[in-house]
Amino acid sequence: MRAEYGPELVDHHTFVFCSDGDLMEGISHEAASLAGHWASAPHYIYDDNHITIDGPTEITLGDDAVKRFDAYGWHTETWAR
Repeated sequence: MRAEYGPELVDHHTFVFCSDGDLMEGISHEAASLAGHWASAPHYIYDDNHITIDGPTEITLGDDAVKRFDAYGWHTETWAR
């Protein structure tokens, strides 16, 4: 929206706190892909905790979220403990 309407109208940042369960849903990736295409990506703080409602993520999720968001055109950074 900022690219279309300018910083006078759209002067904010959107922050999202999410984890594995949130990014397992298809709609989350469709929205992220569109945001990357529009170059208006919000700031995601992603907790890769390997936990879902059904148990460990390894039973249903095998992709690399950081590489996926790189492919969407997002700037990504990782921190290790």
